[in-house]
Amino acid sequence: MTSCLSEGENPPVPASDAAEVDAAAVDQGHVRATAPTPTVLGLHDGNMGHATFLRHLDAGLATVGGVHYRPVSMTEAVRGDRPFRIVRRLVAPPNRKVAARLRGEAAASLGARRELRRQIGRRCDGPTDVVHAHTQAQAYFLPALAQGRSGSRMPPTVVSIDLTVPLLAAERRWSRELRTLAALESRTFRRAAHVVAFSDWARRSVVDDYGLSEARVTTIPLPVSVPERPVDDGRPSGGRPVRLLFVGSDFVRKGGPELLSAVRRLPPGDYHLDVCSGDPAAVVPPGLEGVQVHAAVRAGSDELDRLYSEADVFVFPTRYDQSPNVIVEAMSYGLPIVTTDVGAISEMVGRDGACASLVPVGTPVKLAEEIATLAGSDARRRAMGLESRRRAIETSSVEAVAKRWVALFQAVAER
Repeated sequence: MTSCLSEGENPPVPASDAAEVDAAAVDQGHVRATAPTPTVLGLHDGNMGHATFLRHLDAGLATVGGVHYRPVSMTEAVRGDRPFRIVRRLVAPPNRKVAARLRGEAAASLGARRELRRQIGRRCDGPTDVVHAHTQAQAYFLPALAQGRSGSRMPPTVVSIDLTVPLLAAERRWSRELRTLAALESRTFRRAAHVVAFSDWARRSVVDDYGLSEARVTTIPLPVSVPERPVDDGRPSGGRPVRLLFVGSDFVRKGGPELLSAVRRLPPGDYHLDVCSGDPAAVVPPGLEGVQVHAAVRAGSDELDRLYSEADVFVFPTRYDQSPNVIVEAMSYGLPIVTTDVGAISEMVGRDGACASLVPVGTPVKLAEEIATLAGSDARRRAMGLESRRRAIETSSVEAVAKRWVALFQAVAER
């Protein structure tokens, strides 16, 4: 794959600043109890699934120890900030979706820059050893801060991502706005001490499209809080309707219309679909029975926990995605999954069909067939559900993922 960088553009950080960490130590979550405890300032995108990531990461780091983590939700920090509002209006015209993304991300990064100045200037929490920017939009303009208020050098930055601009462009075609974002992303990655991707899909893009060395990019999956109570293995239907669950804030992009079309093709009365979405587009069509929309359910709520626990099959026919939190959440509840092969989803669930059935995007007939196949076999649902839960515990439990983050932060702080 050809690098997105022009020759001589955006030179990489010096070798003394780049953190080529011990990949084996990070993969194994090797936390050194005798190492100094670094203070990490987390600048986070607080929207949607990113807020869930922050909640799980913060809880996991608190349990594992080894770092002092100070998270700041930039969504909350810059809310009502006049310069933030001005930049959102002026950076790009609001009549195109990608232009709106550019405007929003530029504003977010300027907000993160201001917040970093505030945090570095504070003395009550002690010095900051590492800055963790999630996502790259929070870090676009951080490299411009060469020094803190005291004249001291800025701490190294770890950038975590679920997507890159070249991967986005593969779906939407290159545009002037996307090329501008790619230039910002290029500088951010090459000046960061280390980059963490939630999937190998995103990691390969950072290496192949931006020319970073393999040792400067690490894959750490999304963390998930695995329910402690036993899962009702197989959830025998016993003559009752099979319960389907869909969770997605962007109803159309996540494949909600295709799911409703698929349910219409299933025998009436044999299925019940719970749709968790606050999107106004999540509306049950006239004449379609057995569908209930839960517009007020929030991530991490008791109500969402109940819906996951009562579901038989998780259905997520998303049209375009990266590493959706809801996939690993469904796996942690021991649910068999029907979803699409987009983004990093096949990497999360595997292509072997052991815990998920993958269907092509935009195929409600195929979707209905897969749902009916799972509904017709308690034994298959049980086997797939057990494998879903096993994989979630093995790769994505909050504690396992937090240990890998601690090992990484410790390595970066010592560079």
